[in-house]
Amino acid sequence: MSIPSEDMTEKKQQQPQHASRQALLATGTVALALEAIAAVALVVNNCSGMQDRPDTTAHAAFGQMLQQAATGHLQPSEMGALAVVALAIAALAGYACYQWRRLRRWRRRYRELLGLYRQRQQFMAKVSREMRTPLHSIVGFVRLLNTPGVTISRADRAEINRQLQESADALAGLADKLAVLSQYDTMSEVELCHAVDVAGLIGELAEEYRPKVRQGVRVDVFSYLPSQYLLLTNQAVLTHVLRHLLDNAVRFTRRGHVTIIADLPSAGAEWLLLSVSDSGPGIPPERRPTVFGADGDYDGDADGDGTDGGDGEAAPLAPAGTGLAICRTMMRLLGGTIEIDDNYTTGTSILLKLPTGAVGPKA
Repeated sequence: MSIPSEDMTEKKQQQPQHASRQALLATGTVALALEAIAAVALVVNNCSGMQDRPDTTAHAAFGQMLQQAATGHLQPSEMGALAVVALAIAALAGYACYQWRRLRRWRRRYRELLGLYRQRQQFMAKVSREMRTPLHSIVGFVRLLNTPGVTISRADRAEINRQLQESADALAGLADKLAVLSQYDTMSEVELCHAVDVAGLIGELAEEYRPKVRQGVRVDVFSYLPSQYLLLTNQAVLTHVLRHLLDNAVRFTRRGHVTIIADLPSAGAEWLLLSVSDSGPGIPPERRPTVFGADGDYDGDADGDGTDGGDGEAAPLAPAGTGLAICRTMMRLLGGTIEIDDNYTTGTSILLKLPTGAVGPKA
């Protein structure tokens, strides 16, 4: 997601005025030109014997010239003058069309900048909300620990230390994600230079995350790729996307499964499909259109009561609000897409599409 600078915001505010000036300029130019053409027609008619018609106006003279041209009664000098008028009309019409196209470009650019400005406002609001919870937690516990005369049991102190560590980790995670977003958001492309064994990659990630899931939750891997299949992509970027999706799946799944699937629909398919699914609380349909945008990830609170919608436990504290925005940016750099699978109804399933491009068997 791009965050416009203050200069872009100023330009956005100036562009409506500039566009209005362009429209007024184009309209005024055409009106003056038509008056000038009518005046030329009056001069030509006066030079052609209409001096005795003092009541003849410029517009009437122009109309009379057109009528005479239609009946073939114009003199050679009048024909030349009318040709000049026609050329002037054509030139002015071309100029008016050019100004109109320019005005439309300004309007389109204004809408784009307005959208970026709104994204920036939403993004900053989301980051502020994410920072507020762990910061307030840290400040509150520190004040409690420093309050004179307050006796804290060993068990309570251990719980406070745990929550302080969790809040500090959340802030550190948010800072890391903002740094990653800043790094990748300024890139127009990344080098697709790695022949990646996708089946092997998702297998390694599954082994890494199995110890992190709650008791009773399993991590499954299914690969339907051809034997020894390689994908030309950027392994570091792809791994980062998969790690974030697995982090979310593990965080919000209290029972059931987390599943990774890799598939190539056909031998000549243009897209390789990857999905990370879970049996967690899911994302409400009304929040899905914005989950990858500036307003950030879904926080796991399905009903707004502060729980994760599963067994009533508190929603996990995590810097999730910028993660899916980063994933979308990274998938764009890989030439792919990321979306929610609306057909999956037992939790959340995130679908990745990667261009097959140059692929082949292992050497």
